[in-house]
Amino acid sequence: MVFFTCNNCGECLKKNAVQNHNFRCRTSQGVSCMDCHKVFGEDFVNHLSCVTEQEKYGGSGFVGKEAKNQKKQEQWVEKVLEAWKNDASTKLHFDRYFQDSNKTI
Repeated sequence: MVFFTCNNCGECLKKNAVQNHNFRCRTSQGVSCMDCHKVFGEDFVNHLSCVTEQEKYGGSGFVGKEAKNQKKQEQWVEKVLEAWKNDASTKLHFDRYFQDSNKTI
């Protein structure tokens, strides 16, 4: 699970709490990922995965394994995006969903 730190007040936040926190902490200067230390604005929603503890603390000789089911997830996302681009009916549903909910991919 990805955790963030508010760059304004220092509060530790789960990903699903960042949006609500931004409404309370109006002078927010973005959030930083607690694992990889990257700074994000509104694009924090796109930060889906991060470094593992083994990568972070494994030293310079660390050789990582491919994440479990990562290939399946990437194939699924490719199929969904392809359907969105190539099928008018699917595109219409996606466009309505994102318009109504103000969500992004």
